[in-house]
Amino acid sequence: MRLAVAGFVLAACHVPLTMAPPAQSTLTFPVDNTVLAPAIVVPVSAETEYVALDPHDVRLDQACNDLAYLVAHGGAATTDIATAVLRMHGIVDPPNKVLAGTVGEALDAKFGEDFYRPNAMVGKGTFEQTAVEILIFMPRIRIGPVPRATTTSVELSVVLDDALREPRVAISDAYEAHTQPVALAEQVMHITVPCGDLPSERFVTIEATDPHHDTKPLVIFPIYCKLTPPATLAAEPAKNLTGYTDLDGRLTSILNRERAGLAPLRRDARVEQVALAYATARSANHDADRETVMRDAGLMAPAMSWSTFHVDSLEGAIDRVLNSSEELAKLRNAERTDIGVGAKRDADGWWISIVYVTIPPIIDAPAEAKRIANAIQMLEQSRSIQIKINPKASDVAMHYANALAVGWNTDDLHDNAVIEMQMYNGKDPEFATDNRVELANLDIVKLVSKHKFKAIGVGVAQSARTGPRVGTIWIVVVFY
Repeated sequence: MRLAVAGFVLAACHVPLTMAPPAQSTLTFPVDNTVLAPAIVVPVSAETEYVALDPHDVRLDQACNDLAYLVAHGGAATTDIATAVLRMHGIVDPPNKVLAGTVGEALDAKFGEDFYRPNAMVGKGTFEQTAVEILIFMPRIRIGPVPRATTTSVELSVVLDDALREPRVAISDAYEAHTQPVALAEQVMHITVPCGDLPSERFVTIEATDPHHDTKPLVIFPIYCKLTPPATLAAEPAKNLTGYTDLDGRLTSILNRERAGLAPLRRDARVEQVALAYATARSANHDADRETVMRDAGLMAPAMSWSTFHVDSLEGAIDRVLNSSEELAKLRNAERTDIGVGAKRDADGWWISIVYVTIPPIIDAPAEAKRIANAIQMLEQSRSIQIKINPKASDVAMHYANALAVGWNTDDLHDNAVIEMQMYNGKDPEFATDNRVELANLDIVKLVSKHKFKAIGVGVAQSARTGPRVGTIWIVVVFY
């Protein structure tokens, strides 16, 4: 089989591969022209530290005031948004119930028997004629005080209720996840949460077991590592997520509204297929491999970023992006051109997956090859070394690059390019290959640094935008 492939590629080296020029993607959807209301911005008096709740803690009422402002301006008092508000007030304990109504309405009665439990804490707040109440049970895992943000690490002190056993601590961000060793002495444990090399929202999850009630109390909160924690809260108006016929399109339109003046991201059917497949896998509790999901959809995108999370509502999905510097950085990356959003409902809410992709613009491949060859020649001249740009070597390099662009295997192409150069001048060539989404930052020094040569040829090709490699740019340099 290898000989058959090699024979074809060798022929391709003598007769240049003809490849349709990259065309604009025909896999995009029409734009959702719905007029969207802007995000609601709640001015929160954010705390600098997390501290465990105490009875009659005024921060709980302050959080309710902020939620009442949000609801009065068209937002929804979901559990997710309430959790975000509580965290901004330095409260990590999860809300048990969140209720919204009008001033004077008997919201207490809607909590049922939970309102009368001895460990229940109820916060109350209003804005104009809107009232909000949050019920939280007294924390059994008490933290703090601990800074919400750091540039190095934080030391966390945690006190567990006497009945709790087997504490577990996990730390995760967009780049890594690991469990943290726990040393427990008299129901107190001390944890170091280090920052990674890159800025990130590093989430700390603390969990313990109550053997008497078969429950696992837990708290989850972010440490803003090398990031400024949010000082305002943004929330999606509920009316923006009603009356839609195309959910993925509506979510994409809302995300594009937040691109801060950048060109809107295009919807791509293939990328949406990837996003939905991944969200569906997560909803079934499958930890699918992202690269496998991409390949199954026939894609090998050269540059992309992912966001996947679970929320209790669609508004919560947008709120998750709006209130995260990490998520906004992905959304507002000027290099990204296309997007796919997948939403999958489950019993507890929604799994949302967002895939941002860079599909390069069409390039003039022969002109770029000539430009790179001239740049290599000038680099060598600056070192008082004279080299030639050989037309035959350039033809071989171009054939090689064209074959890479349509999906041929690198090993087979390398072997046959060697044969072709040997037939030309009896010498053994060397090769450098690269693939990227743009040429502006191509490092010429790095490209040639491992090679000694007197002549070169350069080939550049681009994969079709509608193909699996979505416009990837391929560079091949032949040295001898």
